[in-house]
Amino acid sequence: MYRYVDAGSAPYSPRRHAPELAVGRALRRRGLRYLVDVAPPGTNRRRRVDVLLRGARIAWFVDGCFWHSCPEHGQLPKANREWWRVKLHGVVVRDRDTDAQLTSARKT
Repeated sequence: MYRYVDAGSAPYSPRRHAPELAVGRALRRRGLRYLVDVAPPGTNRRRRVDVLLRGARIAWFVDGCFWHSCPEHGQLPKANREWWRVKLHGVVVRDRDTDAQLTSARKT
């Protein structure tokens, strides 16, 4: 027998979350047009930004404390601590590489 699981309660939900929605509302109030969850031109196509203001060439990331290892609020899970440490370090390294790609794309 299958159990019904609400998509909102799944561990990973592809929906936009409250901080991303708040950013979108603020941009719309100011009359700005933007794209969501896209690969910016001139970068690795597997890297995606949360919000892209194309005309102004601004890429905006809405980083959560857990996945992006916020030094103030991020915490490692108690189970499989070493695996999570390596995993989250990889996310931070990828973030810095994406920043570098966007910076170099902006200069061209």
